[in-house]
Amino acid sequence: SYYLGAIALRQGRLDDAVRFLETSVELEDESIDAVKMLGDAYMAEEDIPSALRSYELAVALDEKNADVLTAYGFALLKSGAVDRAIQQFVLAKEYDPSDPMIYIGMGDAYREQKVPVLAAQNYKKAVELSPNDIATRFQLARVYEENRQYTEAVREYDGAIAVDSAFSQAYIAKGRILVLAKLYPRAVPTLKKYVALEPEDVEGHVLLTKAYYGAESYTEAAESAWTTLQSDSSDVDVWRIYARSKVETRKYDEALIGFAALQRRNSFESADQAGYGTALYRLGREDEALRSLLAAVEVDSAACDPYFTLGSIYMKKRMYDTAAAMFEKRIECDPRSLSSYLNGAASYMQVKEYGRAKVLLVKALALKPDWLLGRLWLGRYYSYVDSLDEAKSLYDSVLVQIGSETQKYRKEAGEAHYMIASYYFQNERYAQCAASCKEASDVEYDNAGLQLMWGQAILQLLDPKAAREANRDRVETAVAHFRKAIRMNPKDPAAHLWLAQGLVLMRIEGDDAGNKKLKDEACQEYRTVLKMEPRNKDAQKGMELIGCPGAAG
Repeated sequence: SYYLGAIALRQGRLDDAVRFLETSVELEDESIDAVKMLGDAYMAEEDIPSALRSYELAVALDEKNADVLTAYGFALLKSGAVDRAIQQFVLAKEYDPSDPMIYIGMGDAYREQKVPVLAAQNYKKAVELSPNDIATRFQLARVYEENRQYTEAVREYDGAIAVDSAFSQAYIAKGRILVLAKLYPRAVPTLKKYVALEPEDVEGHVLLTKAYYGAESYTEAAESAWTTLQSDSSDVDVWRIYARSKVETRKYDEALIGFAALQRRNSFESADQAGYGTALYRLGREDEALRSLLAAVEVDSAACDPYFTLGSIYMKKRMYDTAAAMFEKRIECDPRSLSSYLNGAASYMQVKEYGRAKVLLVKALALKPDWLLGRLWLGRYYSYVDSLDEAKSLYDSVLVQIGSETQKYRKEAGEAHYMIASYYFQNERYAQCAASCKEASDVEYDNAGLQLMWGQAILQLLDPKAAREANRDRVETAVAHFRKAIRMNPKDPAAHLWLAQGLVLMRIEGDDAGNKKLKDEACQEYRTVLKMEPRNKDAQKGMELIGCPGAAG
């Protein structure tokens, strides 16, 4: 009967186990093995009163048997007699201090009594005795977590994972802690593993979505959010992450889907209002965006995000004073927002508050001294206030910083060369000006101002003592630059005036037909200047000198 009971218990046939073991005990009630095993069978059936009677009999048969005392302790613990259970575990430890089950029982008992320090001590001892017992490691980690000892909890969850890399509950428990602690980059791989092990568990997907978003992996956050929403579309936090991540990844149409879902669920927060306004602005719906963003700051004036987009809208509307105020508010709540310093400075320059513009640019460069865009804007500031030497010095340093990476920073290098060319032109160093214009052009920087200045510098290099024909190649090159400047900006009277003067210089003595054609075109250019600027004396004088029809005097 004893052996049949043991086999049945091992096979999980509890009714048979109890029947055979009861028979065994009836036939030999002093067999401690049968009595204890009967108690184990009752425990498996959760018949705690019967289990207690069996264990009490077993203890009476051998009060120094550690296995029996430990089993009796677990039964007492199950019955709610926690203090008596602890007494049995203490006795068991005296007879067999190397049994990890004794310490597990004591850990369970102290955890029940809400004494986490003693619970942790006993679980830790059990783990030392049985390092591969992942269940006890897990319990130890849970006690640490309940006691807010998160570092220790994560260590034990890692220990459980090291024993069994497929133990999914350790991954999600660790992931929860890391998300709670905002250690999002560390949480991502842990939660990815959990989702791979438990793909149907929505909580795992939610936590992974939050980890991606917190780690600023916005593309992955949006994808994870969308996957999660296919299983549970009611989670507003996931909708919020989806919408905001789409704003961050510039998928503004898709962001509006997320914000609409939040609105339908009456879960639209001021921060959502800000993201919604940004999406509307980027989609060209500026008036709607403005209303949304103003509503956001009205609800929460301390909100930081709306102010940058508000500043951008006001800049576009050329309301530069208001724009500057918005960027100042953004800087106030986010002192490291480099783009706010830059746009604020640009707005101040538009209203000629150059002093404040410089302050913002200097602060931005204090945050990031090698920021090329910030240094270029500081150079523009110096140009605006006619501090030409400072401007050139700064642009020279920009080119040194760029070095051989001109292909990567073509736009920045081109602007620096162009502004240096302007410096040389204003200082009447025309050869250096023309050379700098060419360097700007070599990195594909081009605009009407560059072409006009380049042509002007070339004409200034003509040798007045040489015959007109000797300078013809240079004049033709200058004229080509003037024509290009006009194509790029046909409403610039200066370009038309200089083209007219270049055409006059191209005349060749004795070439009557060619000279007449040049004269007619020059006269037309002078007339174009006068249509734009009727009192332009240079154009009037030019027409008189070459005898244009209709010239005054």
